[in-house]
Amino acid sequence: MLPLLAVLQGIMRNVKRHKTKTETQENDKNKEEKKKAERPSVRRKVKRQKHEPHIHWDRLCLLVFTVVNVPLLAWNWKHLKQKYLEYMEPEYEFKTFSFDHLSALAQREMNMKKYAYNYSTTHIDKRANLSRQEFTDVYDGAWPVIITDVVPKWGAYHWSKQFLLKYYGKDRITMKAVDGRLDNAESLALPLELYFKHAHEGTFRRWTYVEDELFIPTRPQLRRDVGDCEYLKEDYFQLFPEEVRPWNAMLLWGTPHSRSSLHIDPYNWTGTNAVIKGRKQWKLIPPGQDHLLYVKEGKMSGFPLECYKYNR
Repeated sequence: MLPLLAVLQGIMRNVKRHKTKTETQENDKNKEEKKKAERPSVRRKVKRQKHEPHIHWDRLCLLVFTVVNVPLLAWNWKHLKQKYLEYMEPEYEFKTFSFDHLSALAQREMNMKKYAYNYSTTHIDKRANLSRQEFTDVYDGAWPVIITDVVPKWGAYHWSKQFLLKYYGKDRITMKAVDGRLDNAESLALPLELYFKHAHEGTFRRWTYVEDELFIPTRPQLRRDVGDCEYLKEDYFQLFPEEVRPWNAMLLWGTPHSRSSLHIDPYNWTGTNAVIKGRKQWKLIPPGQDHLLYVKEGKMSGFPLECYKYNR
């Protein structure tokens, strides 16, 4: 009896399962027919909405930006690529610089007529009470000049060996020691008091030269002693980012016979020398001899904004 009862129960479960499946299929079929009946009205509704104006401003702005800027970006890239290729070409690395000195001298002679001073056309003028405008018109970038009434007004004019030893004798200072050729120099960082002990020494073949661009700017008292100069107000280095801007008060101090080779300073800057103590001699070469100058290929300045080092 038990096996027969189990078989009957199994048959009843299968019948019930089949009935449920059939009902589910019929319900799904009814739902599908109902959807088909409703679908035309949905289509008509969508069709009506299709004609309603709707502007996607976010997409429009993106489209305008793309249309306007893609040509500009393409032009900029083409322009930068051309400049890069020109820079990388060997013939562009060392271009010969030619200065039209005749035009510069002619302009200087015209500007000289504005003022009553008796200018020299063969020697170096020594001037005092020179206006900035006259300096710009007659001397700046055109002719050397010695200005005699600036440095005596500075606190640095009264610096002495005793003063520097007392307050900065233990501080290290950078210098170069030359033995033989100028290009055979050793860079050193030694206490200032040690340099003082040998500052009087120096021969034509062996000498030492302090060349420190941080010693004065990083010591506020010394920097204040280097006063302002009316003729240096135009300083394009102030346009540089502070991180790469060159320091503007380098300390130069040489033993007897110290010297430098003919060179152009980094970034082609114009250096103004203020002689506080001692003497400094200059070798002046008349203009019009640019074709006799040359540079050594591959020499770099080592500055944050890399540039070539133009030494003879």
